[in-house]
Amino acid sequence: MISNQHIDKRTLSALLYVAQKLKGVGRSKNDMHSVFKALYFADRKHLAEYGRMIIHDKYIAMEDGPVPSLIYDRCKESRAEDQPYCDFFKLKGKWIVDPLKDPDLGELSRSDLECLDSAIEEVKGMNYSDRVTNSHDNAYDSAWSTRHNSPISVIEIAKAGGAHSDIIQYLSDNIG
Repeated sequence: MISNQHIDKRTLSALLYVAQKLKGVGRSKNDMHSVFKALYFADRKHLAEYGRMIIHDKYIAMEDGPVPSLIYDRCKESRAEDQPYCDFFKLKGKWIVDPLKDPDLGELSRSDLECLDSAIEEVKGMNYSDRVTNSHDNAYDSAWSTRHNSPISVIEIAKAGGAHSDIIQYLSDNIG
């Protein structure tokens, strides 16, 4: 049964945007791993440059890199139930994120789209191993070494993205 904890509109729009842009690029680039890593790279850049994440989800340090927890759970539930997630996307096979609707671009700011596009271009040129290597940054390593499958600190993600000390201070003051 699909959980009642839903993905919010902006997060869903970002997910659909990435999956749609990666669909048909190379060999199954809209697989969960590619989509999740593109979201992470976009959030890392956006945090470092603008002081906020694009998606409203927490990243978990899993063996093959950061994973947006709520999105991952909804994908697994959708796959297990063999049904689309609220008519927005479905999983083809075990791993392919197939968007069923267009993203609501009104939910995404210019800076969101800029960082998402940059991350999509980055992921397009990567194989699985490259995505793992590039997502195993200091933020990931810190969470993974503490406890496997633990949350990754937003502040550490910003630092891994090269955030200026003013952004780090802002995040520390506002999210602790």
